[in-house]
Amino acid sequence: MKKTVTHSAGKLSLAAGALALLTSCQSHGEVPARTITRQVIAATLPPDVTDNHPHAPAIRFVLANNIMIPERDGLFHPEVAVTRGALLQILMDAAHIEPTSPVTRDPFPDVSRFHPQAGYVLRALEMEIVRGYQDGPFRGQFRIDRIVSLIETLKVLLLTQGIDINNLPRGTSFTDVPAGEWYEGVGLYAQQHHLVDAHPDGSMGRDDPMTRAAIAEVIWRFLHQRLAPRLR
Repeated sequence: MKKTVTHSAGKLSLAAGALALLTSCQSHGEVPARTITRQVIAATLPPDVTDNHPHAPAIRFVLANNIMIPERDGLFHPEVAVTRGALLQILMDAAHIEPTSPVTRDPFPDVSRFHPQAGYVLRALEMEIVRGYQDGPFRGQFRIDRIVSLIETLKVLLLTQGIDINNLPRGTSFTDVPAGEWYEGVGLYAQQHHLVDAHPDGSMGRDDPMTRAAIAEVIWRFLHQRLAPRLR
């Protein structure tokens, strides 16, 4: 049975922290800056993504800019739901953040130093990118619900562009973004800037899985809107 990861305002989610990584670390000179290009046509789509795939332009963009890469089998697996640990590794690799090596301690009670992702998790923990749950574990094997992932992703994308989410106007947006929630303003911003498409019932899709294609789509839309003047 699928388990759901939930977050509160005081917790950094995996998606939020990992996407913050690229901008915050580059600004402090910790990782090489990466030139983002609008020339996405040159990127070759993997065999499992056709030209008429609804997310093909976004996937071309993230591939062209090394924001995401195909899996080891050469496929993109656009409809695969990502786990917290997998998404952390994807985005840290994209941000050119090297995992801690050697790993001399267990990052979390449920992440042994011998775990394949232990270096990534420990590095993110050391940089205060991720935190454990209140009861201690990282829960990297959990799949992340679409609404939580997208809200947290947009939250950090806005912060990395100098936009304080606490000052965003609040109001009704998606039917599954309740009034009064801490992320209400982010939901409204996402809707007004067409970063997230609503379902026919007006919801963002709280129970939908967060897929690799969905991650690519929101990054592509945001960067094209916010960074367009800087793109070459």
